[in-house]
Amino acid sequence: MRSNGLIFNIKEKLQTLPKTVPFYAMKVRTLVSCEDNLKASVLKLVNDSGIRIVELTSTRNKNWKFIYQLKSIIRGQKRLELTILCDNGFPIRRFIDGDEDISPNLCHILDNKCKCQFFDILDIVSEEDLLIQE
Repeated sequence: MRSNGLIFNIKEKLQTLPKTVPFYAMKVRTLVSCEDNLKASVLKLVNDSGIRIVELTSTRNKNWKFIYQLKSIIRGQKRLELTILCDNGFPIRRFIDGDEDISPNLCHILDNKCKCQFFDILDIVSEEDLLIQE
Protein backbone atom coordinates (compact mmCIF):
# COMPACT_ATOMS: atom_id res chain seq x y z
CA MET A 1 0.00 0.00 0.00
CA ARG A 2 1.31 3.51 -0.83
CA SER A 3 0.09 6.78 0.62
CA ASN A 4 1.67 10.25 0.32
CA GLY A 5 5.13 8.85 -0.37
CA LEU A 6 4.93 6.24 2.41
CA ILE A 7 5.03 2.54 1.60
CA PHE A 8 3.29 0.05 3.89
CA ASN A 9 3.97 -3.68 3.63
CA ILE A 10 1.36 -5.82 5.37
CA LYS A 11 2.87 -9.22 6.16
CA GLU A 12 -0.27 -10.93 7.42
CA LYS A 13 -3.84 -10.20 8.41
CA LEU A 14 -4.48 -10.43 12.15
CA GLN A 15 -7.41 -12.50 13.42
CA THR A 16 -7.94 -10.14 16.37
CA LEU A 17 -6.50 -6.81 17.43
CA PRO A 18 -3.62 -6.96 19.93
CA LYS A 19 -4.42 -6.13 23.57
CA THR A 20 -1.46 -3.74 23.81
CA VAL A 21 0.15 -1.36 21.34
CA PRO A 22 3.04 -3.09 19.54
CA PHE A 23 6.51 -1.79 20.39
CA TYR A 24 8.47 0.05 17.77
CA ALA A 25 11.38 2.46 17.63
CA MET A 26 12.16 5.42 15.37
CA LYS A 27 15.39 6.29 13.59
CA VAL A 28 15.60 10.08 13.41
CA ARG A 29 18.13 12.52 11.93
CA THR A 30 18.33 15.98 13.49
CA LEU A 31 20.30 19.17 12.94
CA VAL A 32 21.30 20.85 16.20
CA SER A 33 22.75 24.32 16.65
CA CYS A 34 24.75 25.12 19.78
CA GLU A 35 25.47 28.39 21.55
CA ASP A 36 29.20 27.70 22.02
CA ASN A 37 31.70 26.24 19.56
CA LEU A 38 31.87 22.45 19.45
CA LYS A 39 35.04 20.44 19.92
CA ALA A 40 35.79 16.99 18.51
CA SER A 41 35.88 15.70 22.09
CA VAL A 42 32.09 16.18 22.37
CA LEU A 43 31.60 13.37 19.86
CA LYS A 44 32.86 10.92 22.47
CA LEU A 45 30.20 12.15 24.94
CA VAL A 46 27.42 11.75 22.39
CA ASN A 47 28.54 8.61 20.55
CA ASP A 48 28.30 6.42 23.63
CA SER A 49 27.36 2.90 22.57
CA GLY A 50 25.30 2.23 25.70
CA ILE A 51 21.54 2.49 25.92
CA ARG A 52 20.41 5.73 27.58
CA ILE A 53 17.36 5.87 29.80
CA VAL A 54 15.72 9.28 29.64
CA GLU A 55 13.33 10.21 32.42
CA LEU A 56 10.33 12.39 31.57
CA THR A 57 8.57 13.99 34.52
CA SER A 58 5.32 15.90 34.72
CA THR A 59 3.03 17.01 37.50
CA ARG A 60 1.02 13.79 37.09
CA ASN A 61 3.61 11.07 36.56
CA LYS A 62 7.06 9.87 35.54
CA ASN A 63 7.81 8.06 32.33
CA TRP A 64 10.94 6.56 30.82
CA LYS A 65 11.99 6.35 27.19
CA PHE A 66 15.09 4.72 25.74
CA ILE A 67 17.74 5.89 23.29
CA TYR A 68 19.24 2.76 21.78
CA GLN A 69 21.81 4.45 19.59
CA LEU A 70 23.09 8.01 19.29
CA LYS A 71 25.58 9.04 16.59
CA SER A 72 26.86 12.53 15.89
CA ILE A 73 28.74 14.36 13.15
CA ILE A 74 30.02 17.91 13.56
CA ARG A 75 28.67 20.02 10.66
CA GLY A 76 30.27 23.33 11.59
CA GLN A 77 31.70 25.19 14.55
CA LYS A 78 28.28 25.37 16.21
CA ARG A 79 26.29 22.70 14.35
CA LEU A 80 25.86 19.03 15.00
CA GLU A 81 23.98 16.33 13.10
CA LEU A 82 22.53 13.60 15.30
CA THR A 83 21.11 10.25 14.28
CA ILE A 84 18.99 8.81 17.08
CA LEU A 85 17.39 5.38 17.40
CA CYS A 86 14.81 5.81 20.17
CA ASP A 87 11.46 4.65 21.49
CA ASN A 88 8.32 5.75 19.72
CA GLY A 89 6.97 8.87 21.40
CA PHE A 90 10.43 10.07 22.43
CA PRO A 91 10.26 13.91 22.71
CA ILE A 92 13.11 14.75 20.33
CA ARG A 93 12.83 18.55 20.35
CA ARG A 94 12.46 18.69 24.13
CA PHE A 95 15.47 16.36 24.59
CA ILE A 96 17.67 18.51 22.34
CA ASP A 97 16.43 21.92 23.54
CA GLY A 98 17.14 21.00 27.17
CA ASP A 99 13.64 20.84 28.62
CA GLU A 100 13.95 20.76 32.43
CA ASP A 101 11.45 17.88 32.66
CA ILE A 102 13.79 15.57 30.69
CA SER A 103 16.91 14.11 32.26
CA PRO A 104 19.48 13.76 30.91
CA ASN A 105 18.99 16.06 27.95
CA LEU A 106 21.45 17.04 25.21
CA CYS A 107 22.28 20.38 26.86
CA HIS A 108 23.38 18.48 30.01
CA ILE A 109 25.37 15.90 28.03
CA LEU A 110 27.26 18.53 25.98
CA ASP A 111 27.31 21.25 28.66
CA ASN A 112 26.20 23.61 25.90
CA LYS A 113 22.89 25.31 25.10
CA CYS A 114 21.34 23.49 22.12
CA LYS A 115 18.44 24.10 19.74
CA CYS A 116 16.80 21.57 17.42
CA GLN A 117 16.71 23.18 13.96
CA PHE A 118 14.77 20.31 12.39
CA PHE A 119 14.37 16.57 12.50
CA ASP A 120 13.29 13.91 10.05
CA ILE A 121 12.05 10.40 10.79
CA LEU A 122 14.15 8.08 8.64
CA ASP A 123 12.68 4.72 9.62
CA ILE A 124 10.25 2.94 11.91
CA VAL A 125 11.71 -0.24 13.40
CA SER A 126 9.68 -3.03 15.03
CA GLU A 127 10.91 -4.76 18.18
CA GLU A 128 11.73 -7.83 16.10
CA ASP A 129 13.84 -5.80 13.64
CA LEU A 130 15.56 -3.95 16.50
CA LEU A 131 16.72 -7.23 18.05
CA ILE A 132 18.08 -8.44 14.69
CA GLN A 133 20.12 -5.20 14.25
CA GLU A 134 21.87 -5.66 17.59
